[in-house]
Amino acid sequence: MTETMGCCGPDDRGVWAEGPAGLGHRRLLIIDLPGGRQPMTAAIPHGTVALVYSGEAYNLTELRGELTTRGHRFTTDSDTEVVLRGHLEWGDAVAERVNGMYAFAVWDGRTDRLVLIRDRMGIKPLYYHPTPDGVLFGSESKAILANPLARRRVASRAPTRPRRARSTRSPSGTRRRISWRGRTTRSSTSSTPNGSGRPRTATLP
Repeated sequence: MTETMGCCGPDDRGVWAEGPAGLGHRRLLIIDLPGGRQPMTAAIPHGTVALVYSGEAYNLTELRGELTTRGHRFTTDSDTEVVLRGHLEWGDAVAERVNGMYAFAVWDGRTDRLVLIRDRMGIKPLYYHPTPDGVLFGSESKAILANPLARRRVASRAPTRPRRARSTRSPSGTRRRISWRGRTTRSSTSSTPNGSGRPRTATLP
């Protein structure tokens, strides 16, 4: 899956796997070239938390300062570590604090839970595909289709002529959050400035 994304991340690659979870990443080097390698992990009591992240946090300095006052010690200058430690401190609510464009996935080994989060405007795309045993995801659909677990189906009412590509941005400025635990996915959206969508829960087949 990561090999299909070489054009988006030509400078570095990384793969992490532990228990039922596996994360892969291709990187375009911008901030903290040696220190921002991904997947980025934090070994903590009762499990490992691992993150793959794409995007830019505009309030990086403010978040780092707040987390430092709460006792976090940073080893890199990357915004990836800020998001990772933000998850350790605030859980899913870290997305409410990050001002920027982003899409990221966090595997929390303490609860065996995967969370996929995308920015309000969908500037950074995020695709996911439930499977009988879990979920596949990527920043482009071709990464998902590279996995043999992704079933390819042609819509029975497919269009007879090409259509223009559509934006991945959500209507009304919504944030998309997907979580997976066991055999259940949970999807929710929250609108800006202060609204929240109704969570939708579905059991994987």
